[in-house]
Amino acid sequence: MSGNLTSTHHEYPIGTPVSRNAFDVAVTPDNAQVYVSTLVDGKVYVLDRVTHASIDSIRTGGSARYIGFDGPGDTAVIPNEGGWVTFVN
Repeated sequence: MSGNLTSTHHEYPIGTPVSRNAFDVAVTPDNAQVYVSTLVDGKVYVLDRVTHASIDSIRTGGSARYIGFDGPGDTAVIPNEGGWVTFVN
């Protein structure tokens, strides 16, 4: 390897300005969106995978943790510390 590799990275703030609190990241099975869970906000932020633009946020009502998708990729499954699971179609 040459050691001349360069990489470009971009940083995007996720969560409240007081407490940036991103926890988990998952790419939708169709590779169109990126889901980012946040602990303090009780939300999952949805970003466009290509442009990184914010599309939406999903209020889970608890400290959102890991993000998974069902087999067909139609439903996101998001557990949280509040003791329940949010299903998003």
